[in-house]
Amino acid sequence: MISRLQMKKQGESKTSERFQLLFTRNLIAAEQALVQQKAVKAEAAAEAVETIDMSHPPNQIYFTRTELLSQANKDQATWNYVLTDEELHLLHKIVMAEAEGEPYEGKVAVANVVLNRLRSANYPDTIKEVIYQKSQFSPVQNGRMDRVTPNEDSIRAVTEALHGRKEVSDDTYYFLSLSLATDLTVAHTKSKTKEIGNHTFYK
Repeated sequence: MISRLQMKKQGESKTSERFQLLFTRNLIAAEQALVQQKAVKAEAAAEAVETIDMSHPPNQIYFTRTELLSQANKDQATWNYVLTDEELHLLHKIVMAEAEGEPYEGKVAVANVVLNRLRSANYPDTIKEVIYQKSQFSPVQNGRMDRVTPNEDSIRAVTEALHGRKEVSDDTYYFLSLSLATDLTVAHTKSKTKEIGNHTFYK
């Protein structure tokens, strides 16, 4: 004969089992929902990347305090810069004037230097002012920049740099040709970061 105490314990045991089963089911459902939510976010992020047209320059570029961001990572930016058609053309011209005979990577690197200066608090706040800052880029001083017509490689190199391609580090602010430069102050006072073609880059 089963006592009331035994019946009570059996009832409590069944209730506990049902509770544990319900808890486990709810936990599994919550984990599945979380996995599905992450998958949806990942898919949305992938779609956002796919919609970025890498063949055309962006209308805005994005920065943190220390680096230029790609368009896909713009949500991490601490500030952004609206790019005008005039400044885009100036970027094409300075890259052509400085790196016409240089490897493609060197063209991207020249664009990187201009954008690094734009980001830095130690240089002017617009691309135009960076390029025309006194005694900084020799093609501006000698008039070569006004005479050149940007070729396809120069235009493409600028576009890729604006989209975040980097051939030199974000703290690279100088470059020169050691064989052609008349003023080697940068070479004697700054740290070399990379050599590309005839250009040596410094930070």
